[in-house]
Amino acid sequence: MLGQAKPREGWERFSEEPHKLLKRVQLPPPQHFDSLRSLSVNSASKSENKERHPAFFVFSRHRSYNNRIVSRAKPKPLLLKNLLAVTVASAGSPLFRNLWYRIDGKDIDVLRDGDLSCAFYVSSILKLFSLIGDIHTTVIKTEEDMQTHGWRKIKQPRPGAVVVWAPKTFPKSGEIHKHIGIYLGNGDVVSNSSKRRVPNKHDWQYRPVETIYAHPKLK
Repeated sequence: MLGQAKPREGWERFSEEPHKLLKRVQLPPPQHFDSLRSLSVNSASKSENKERHPAFFVFSRHRSYNNRIVSRAKPKPLLLKNLLAVTVASAGSPLFRNLWYRIDGKDIDVLRDGDLSCAFYVSSILKLFSLIGDIHTTVIKTEEDMQTHGWRKIKQPRPGAVVVWAPKTFPKSGEIHKHIGIYLGNGDVVSNSSKRRVPNKHDWQYRPVETIYAHPKLK
């Protein structure tokens, strides 16, 4: 004797006979079903067969709740929540320290082991969520890409905004660099730290702010 039939993964079980179920429940249009099957359960005695109905399975985008079939909408990713989660988790990660190029026959780490990783870090996060077109190593190129992909300037930061700090002269090298980071909320941002050489969470007004950008999809 075969035991109680178990539905395969992704299949929903209905204990009623198929013809009764179809009459009682208004099914969704047939084009929404991937397949429809009816499986019989063998039993040792005729009496058991009278009490046990065929197992009825439907494989589709619909599920059964209280013997009713309810449409299940396509899952929608939470873009802002995912962006913030990845940004928070990236703090302290050495993933963005190096980017190698061959220049004049030499292999050069253009990020200088995390010293110049701010644009590479932010553009990598934004590219991951298709909010810009490419990954960049400079703040200027990152800003240009953002502006062509729907980012707009705003006056006050909001979660998911990109903050660009004004150019600063670094005494040791004499170089002048902008800086860029992602705003989390409550006055906190994550940007690459040239001292620690990894992304670091800090106050968003630690140096003069030049521009704040927001994307309409990040709400």
